[in-house]
Amino acid sequence: MRIPTKKTFYKHMDTRYKGFKDPKAYETFKEILDRSHDEYIMAELLEMTDWNKKQRLQYRYALACQGIEFTPSHVDQYISIIEYAIDFIESI
Repeated sequence: MRIPTKKTFYKHMDTRYKGFKDPKAYETFKEILDRSHDEYIMAELLEMTDWNKKQRLQYRYALACQGIEFTPSHVDQYISIIEYAIDFIESI
């Protein structure tokens, strides 16, 4: 099965987040797909999809300590990318 095109990916993300335009998001999506053979990474990513608000805040703080600033919306969008990738992987 072929991976979703960039256009399909951005259309999906735009339905969840109106005006979604993160230029690096599709590359993140493809990177997740490329690592789908690594059970440890996939388990970690799957766990992220179940995070509550407090866990997402802790993740933002950990990123900030590394000099990476994410807004709450960025974290939600990143997790949506993970969910989309996992859904695709499970469909093949």
